[in-house]
Amino acid sequence: MGVKLDDFGAATAGTDLAVSTNRSGRILSDEPPIAVWGSFSGTSGSGLSRHASARLETRRGAFHGDIGRRRTIVLSTKTDLTLERELTLDCHLYSGRCQTVLLQQTARLLEVKSGTALVARSRMDGLKFDLEQSLGVEQRLGRLTLRASLDDLQQQPQPSLSANMRLRW
Repeated sequence: MGVKLDDFGAATAGTDLAVSTNRSGRILSDEPPIAVWGSFSGTSGSGLSRHASARLETRRGAFHGDIGRRRTIVLSTKTDLTLERELTLDCHLYSGRCQTVLLQQTARLLEVKSGTALVARSRMDGLKFDLEQSLGVEQRLGRLTLRASLDDLQQQPQPSLSANMRLRW
């Protein structure tokens, strides 16, 4: 089920029902049979976009949720600044414990014409009180993105190179 909100974005929600059987048709009970999920995303005219999603597997009590925001600021005709923040939770609701609590922030200074960006990222693990930071350069060539960064700046800096390609079908 979904709904499009004219000026605010879109929201979807649903329930997944899964039943597993063996070859003889007997229902296996070790699978989580019902999951409830929902999501929201929206963008304002000022360049601020927000998203949130949640999923709960009712039998096991496994919960995954994330909430985030992204703002793009046009600094000049040649340069954009994008700021992102996201909070991610993976929890067991019945025991009241979380396995993952992550807060991530990214700042990307983009030269629009060339597709080159300076990127600063930080990631904090709320359970381990561990902080990771990275500083890097990204180059977009159509659907291909090349990245070079220096990760884990505070403890033991590690160089990193990566390439990603986006495909849609």
